[in-house]
Amino acid sequence: MVRRDPVPAGSAAAREEALAAARAAAGLGHPALVTVHDVIADAAEPYLVTDLVRGRSLDRIVREKGPLPTARTAVIGLRLLDALGAVHARNLTHGAVMPENVLIADTGRVEQRLVDLPA
Repeated sequence: MVRRDPVPAGSAAAREEALAAARAAAGLGHPALVTVHDVIADAAEPYLVTDLVRGRSLDRIVREKGPLPTARTAVIGLRLLDALGAVHARNLTHGAVMPENVLIADTGRVEQRLVDLPA
């Protein structure tokens, strides 16, 4: 999810901020970002319809297997930088780039997706 500025959780402003961020994310369309296909504006909070990534988060992989090889880490980092370049080109910031928001697909291919979906 793409963020602009933090607002108090649970407020009407937070709901509108989440909707605006989801709509902005829906327009990004980058292969290393989870695609937002739809935004459902429920009375309580918005729900996002996104890609399903079958895999695990980077933090989980590192906890289970230890540090990744240098070459693999570099490939992941470069792909994430490319994704962030697409975000920044739209004058947006991600706001939560961290290992738990990087999903690595189970396919074995070099495929990861940057996410930040509401909890």
